[in-house]
Amino acid sequence: MMVRSIPHSHVLTVCSSKRPLSVCSVDFLGSVSPNGQRQTFFSQLDRSDSSTTNRGPPKIMPASSQNLEDSLARIAKDHPIVLAQMNYARLLAPMEEEQMKEFALAMDPINQLAKSTPGFVWSFDNDDDGQRDAVDLLRNDPLIQPQLSLWKDMKSLQHFVFKSGHAMYYKRKKEWFSPPTPETTPYSVCWWYDLRSTAVLRIDNAESIRSFEPPNLKEAFERCHYLKVNGPTKHAFDFASHTKFPMPDCYTSSSS
Repeated sequence: MMVRSIPHSHVLTVCSSKRPLSVCSVDFLGSVSPNGQRQTFFSQLDRSDSSTTNRGPPKIMPASSQNLEDSLARIAKDHPIVLAQMNYARLLAPMEEEQMKEFALAMDPINQLAKSTPGFVWSFDNDDDGQRDAVDLLRNDPLIQPQLSLWKDMKSLQHFVFKSGHAMYYKRKKEWFSPPTPETTPYSVCWWYDLRSTAVLRIDNAESIRSFEPPNLKEAFERCHYLKVNGPTKHAFDFASHTKFPMPDCYTSSSS
């Protein structure tokens, strides 16, 4: 069993709210609010902006309409250092089973919500079995699902996690994901990623083009292990310690 494009909804290790959610319908695009009124999934996309409910669903640019290299090259020009974040969790059951139905239905909307969030740069596509095979934990257990993404800064990522429709699924993660164990802790890691360190020149129709590469799962899991062994450092830190490791100076830093 392989889950494709697992959503950001199992992301992140920092939400501590225990307030029960009223959102429980398999029809995830509609739920009942605390005041008893019917509300749509998209009415909750941006709780920090009271006008969101009047705007309707966000305008989302299809991923296929933008070349990854062109996107990273454009970002690297003005914003060469970005925040990398990886987390992983183990599904309670294969996605085809009934208990996973609501989560499976939410996958595409939550992924598209992440991609439409200001500050989003890139996210890993779980269709890449080669990257999974490079990590022992993933190769040996197909129910373990990673999420690796790049953001322009921590603020952008936190907005997606805590102030968008993603939050209501995160709070219900125990319905779909196993709790972490000592062997799988920490299960989230951040680091500052310098796109310039990945730049390579290639020739396309006799024209020199500078291309950039996003991080890979092997590096992400290595940094997660480094965090476990050494604690938070600039090489690998977590949400609780991120203020100690601000974005490096883009004119002097390189990826470490």
